[in-house]
Amino acid sequence: MAGIAHLGFGLAFKLLTPDIPVIILVLCSYLLDLLFLIFMFAGFEDIPRSDRITEAPWSHSLFMALIWSVLAALSVMLVSQDSYVSIIIGILIFSHWVIDFIVSPMTYVFPNDTGKLLHPFGKSAKVGL
Repeated sequence: MAGIAHLGFGLAFKLLTPDIPVIILVLCSYLLDLLFLIFMFAGFEDIPRSDRITEAPWSHSLFMALIWSVLAALSVMLVSQDSYVSIIIGILIFSHWVIDFIVSPMTYVFPNDTGKLLHPFGKSAKVGL
């Protein structure tokens, strides 16, 4: 489901930036998944398996999604000198994390979560950082 939503966001952003080719917008909307593939083959992130949760701290964590978005926006700003386009690209890349947050199991946000309510004085949950 998330894959279709990423595609939809990439296509929808064409209305905001008619001068940018659609392929660039769609690639930006899938950037975190493309980074995941690169990091997975490089050995930095887990290979997806059905018997456990796949952790992707370098591509899909909240903190790194913000970093990738800002880096891309700054890169576009340096190349195009257009602040509007750079902000749109940064928002589009970060929208990937937002979509994954909405449609994915909460285990991506709270790794190693057992589904049990945490005791107020017990361990604190990690928030995908």
